[in-house]
Amino acid sequence: MKAIKGTVIGLKMLKTATVLVERFHVDPAFGKRVQTRKKYHAGNDLGAKVGQAIEMTGCRPLSKTKKWQITKIVTKKA
Repeated sequence: MKAIKGTVIGLKMLKTATVLVERFHVDPAFGKRVQTRKKYHAGNDLGAKVGQAIEMTGCRPLSKTKKWQITKIVTKKA
């Protein structure tokens, strides 16, 4: 599956991280670049901390809202 890069913004659940993914797309009517933000719940077996940039891939459903797994921590600083 496709890998998505994002930033960990929350660790309030056990073994789960809330990840913010920011994307840019072009508005078809005006031709202007627009930033969209979306939050995902991802499995956190690698122990990522808040503020770290991570890479995640899709997996089988782990719970009702968790369908992503953190595969790599891009930045070690938090």
